[in-house]
Order: sequence, then structure tokens, then C-alpha cells
Amino acid sequence: MDRRFNILFSSAGRRVALMGSFREALKRLGLTGEILAVDMSRCSSAYQSADRAWQVPRCTDPHYIDVLLKICREAAVDLVIPTIDTELKVLSENRDRFLEIGTRVMISSPESIEITHDKWSTHRW
Repeated sequence: MDRRFNILFSSAGRRVALMGSFREALKRLGLTGEILAVDMSRCSSAYQSADRAWQVPRCTDPHYIDVLLKICREAAVDLVIPTIDTELKVLSENRDRFLEIGTRVMISSPESIEITHDKWSTHRW
């Protein structure tokens, strides 16, 4: 299979081992592709370990999604893997925008995110 499969870790931080696991999975599946990262800081270890990386605004910034969409489009990202709780809601609410450009976000629905964000809601569910 010669199709590339690019995986982007958002808010990558220190997720070097996780990125390594996905890099190994690509190899085992016989896929080529890149392990990409975005983070607020260029000093993060995952930023340094990625095949390519971009500095982005905080996930609460109103421009965060547009910046991420631009990166995904230009880097032909197939899959976005969120790594911190604070970005789940905004990514979930915008997952259709990512699908429109051919990028899947590994995320639950906004309703599920809302339930699991609150322990009492989770218990009642």
C-alpha cells in the first residue's frame, strides 16, 4: 500500500511514547505516513519528536480550530488525536469541519463529551 496515513497529535506536550506507539503501528500495518504534532510550545518533547510540528494557539483561543484546519489541509492529515481534556469540547463541536477536508478526529460526540465532563452527569447516565 503506497497511500500515506498522517496522524496529528494535538496539544502533544510530552506524548512521545504515545506517538512512538502509533509510529510502530503504522510500520506493523505496512503503512507509510508521518507522525505530526501541534502544541503551544516549541519546547515540548513531543513537538521535538514529531516528523513535523507546528506551534498553535491555546485550544481555548477563538482561532485554534481554523489554525488546526489549515494545518490538517496542508499536511494531508488523516487522523487527529486529542490529548487533553480542555480541547475535547471544541474539537467535538467542529469534527464535521474536519471531515469536510478528509480529516477524522478521534473524538466522541459533543453530547458524550458533555456527559463525561461532569461526574454527576456521568453517574446519572
